[in-house]
Amino acid sequence: MRNSCISSKNTNLNSIQDAYKDFLNDPILAKRNSLLIELSNIIKSNDIREETVNEFLAHSYSLIDYMSQHDAKISKCIIDISNNPESPTEVVSYLSCILNKHRIWKRNLKNINYVFENLDNIYNVKMPKYKSVHYLKFSSTELINDFPNMYYYKNYDVNKILSTTIMPNDLSTDTSDGINSFDLLILRAIFSFYDNNIFAISYKNLSRYISFSDSYIITNNLLKKVKSSVRKLLNTNVLIRDNLYNHIYVERLIYAIDNEYGFVVFQEIPIYSFSIEHNLYTKLNYKFFDCPVSMTDLNIAIREYLIYQLVNIGEGNDIFFEDFYSNIKITDTQMKKKSREVVIRILDYWKNNNLIYNYSINKIQNKYISFSFSR
Repeated sequence: MRNSCISSKNTNLNSIQDAYKDFLNDPILAKRNSLLIELSNIIKSNDIREETVNEFLAHSYSLIDYMSQHDAKISKCIIDISNNPESPTEVVSYLSCILNKHRIWKRNLKNINYVFENLDNIYNVKMPKYKSVHYLKFSSTELINDFPNMYYYKNYDVNKILSTTIMPNDLSTDTSDGINSFDLLILRAIFSFYDNNIFAISYKNLSRYISFSDSYIITNNLLKKVKSSVRKLLNTNVLIRDNLYNHIYVERLIYAIDNEYGFVVFQEIPIYSFSIEHNLYTKLNYKFFDCPVSMTDLNIAIREYLIYQLVNIGEGNDIFFEDFYSNIKITDTQMKKKSREVVIRILDYWKNNNLIYNYSINKIQNKYISFSFSR
């Protein structure tokens, strides 16, 4: 592998890329993907025998060591290239991005190892603290057109760099068309648990968390709905196209082993890892989600739609009710009236809790035309 300093002041971008191609064509990716396949096989077979786990841990720690040694060489490359005043900055930026990606991968591997090494001790009744919520900033025409759903096998552009496609892991057990706003709510909640170092999650605690309830009484209907959503997410893969690194790869949406009572999450949810890596998220006050509306599919879709507009579209823009009905997939007159009442109730709550500065409803001759809000 070539890692010597480029000394010629006339070196152009192509020659630098050629000299450091062994680093630019990241060899870690294939090794990491191989390890994730090994993890997926453990999850699929629910094989957590000591010998299986120990074999995985040996491979994982070996990859962490290899990555650390490789990253040290990349760091030296960056210094070598930077010492040449005529060197282009593109390669340095690219190598720096690779180092950042490796940092995230190493962190995830260490967490996976921790979970495997503490399987007998991580079961607890902890709940994430209600502070802020990581909300994905995925502004996409396809996403808003399909709201509140993300359909299987359809490509969704996240931005100019990333695009994603979701698909079922097992076609024989999945009869749905994709994931909906409730599933995305569950996915976000699971990330909140994981982000708070809570890797073993019971279905009851997950139900309490999404309903912002401290009560030990959870309705059977909500519990059933949460279980169904989790199992759908566990059976979903995500294909990610990363144009910055020219990589395409498939991962499980959630790496977890489940049972009747809950599940254990082994790795940070990939789609959140990408959002953090590329700064495609924002932290929202949890009160945006703790609204005084019931946990029906319609109410969740309305709340998620309003938050999506706030984060991705921007404040102050008129949102026409006809567009709103279309996006929420409402055609019935009575349901339109009910949905408007929910919108006003949520916006009232946000305003009273200083989450937004104000909102307005535009009517002409008692016909609802549009609404807007500002922070």
